[in-house]
Amino acid sequence: MWRSTSSWIVGQVVARLNYSTGVVPKTNPLKPTHSSPGRTHRSKVFSVDPNWKGKVIAGGARSADGVPTETLSVHFYGTSSSGYAFHRWFTSIGLKLCFHNTPAYLLLFDAGEGTCRRLFECGTAPCNLDYIFITHLHADHILGLPSLVISAADRSKPLHIYGPEGIRYFLRSALLSTRVRVPVPIHTHELILPEQTKRNQPFRQPLPPYRTEVEDTDIYPDDKGIYRVVNTKGFTLTASRLVHPVPCFGYVFEESSKIHFSEEKFQELGVPRGSVRRRLTQGQTVTLSGGRVVKPNQVISGVRPGRKVTISVDTSDSSSLASLAEQSSLLIHDATNLEDCLEESIQSGHSTAKMAGVFARQVNAEFLALTHISPRIWSSDTEQQMIREAMAGFAKRGRCIIAEDMCRIDLEEREMMENVAQSAESFHS
Repeated sequence: MWRSTSSWIVGQVVARLNYSTGVVPKTNPLKPTHSSPGRTHRSKVFSVDPNWKGKVIAGGARSADGVPTETLSVHFYGTSSSGYAFHRWFTSIGLKLCFHNTPAYLLLFDAGEGTCRRLFECGTAPCNLDYIFITHLHADHILGLPSLVISAADRSKPLHIYGPEGIRYFLRSALLSTRVRVPVPIHTHELILPEQTKRNQPFRQPLPPYRTEVEDTDIYPDDKGIYRVVNTKGFTLTASRLVHPVPCFGYVFEESSKIHFSEEKFQELGVPRGSVRRRLTQGQTVTLSGGRVVKPNQVISGVRPGRKVTISVDTSDSSSLASLAEQSSLLIHDATNLEDCLEESIQSGHSTAKMAGVFARQVNAEFLALTHISPRIWSSDTEQQMIREAMAGFAKRGRCIIAEDMCRIDLEEREMMENVAQSAESFHS
């Protein structure tokens, strides 16, 4: 026991000395099979499709020449728990939705220390962020937020930040006390708990807003405890409270379904091109020049359900997310420890790999990515043990990975539903 512990400590010290002095060791003392993340500018890419076997390819819809036209990718900027590790930085997850090779939305979940640098290393400028969502106010999830906001100054559109009560107080305090100038309009939105506790009281003290802070809004849950956070063209985002020592939220991103129309049906019904077709594609019933009435469901060929990503980090119980997370394309879940630390994990508000796997099976997730990894998980042996324990709960062989810093998962589009009744129902909902 002493030998393994002392070896781990020596490895940490040597790794940090090498990193701080710019010396890249031939092998990482903590993780021999990985090169230094600080010297890497490429992301690992995992494809998520029914036959996924670790192939390094990108998924998503493709045009006739094979170029991706519509992609949804998840980027892991930091995957560590609250402890320092050479090969893992603090929690931060990006989600990028692109239409026809053009980035449409860039979302960030949590901003642990070092997030800003990780973004740059992955080729993403903080000024391109559209939304930032904070799960809770523990230091390893928010200390990188002020530097992100400062680095996002070179943008013309507002920056929207969501989080539990206190995120507004934290950001105002950081920006006001450092007297930094951030010209970008900042919108802060707090997810308010129905009950008030002593923990909430410090955030009720008045603190003047930052000079460019506008439209501060509060979001309250519905009678089922669900927060309707964002509803915009292209996606919706909902949240629910998780079990953790401090107020903590899990988020569910759901891409809008895509309705596909049939050119053959347009021609068969004599629907001319132009405004008439456009009205049909917008869900309106039209009357043709000959008096024929055409409804939208008469020209629908099918609907492609949107992809769904569920993010549940820092929790010992994700059950409140179950209804929202059902049939997730990707479940990103806290897996701080192995099963031999089960009691310790639950007491501190965290999950083991097996707990993550059980929840993935419960919601019928297609793919599971483990994150918020303890520094104890540093060797190939402990990683393999973590995968085995997760798969024991998940029971989908080959559908689980341990997320790494600088890795990316591209999600394949879902199969089209060709049932017109189902398509029409989705179209009008």
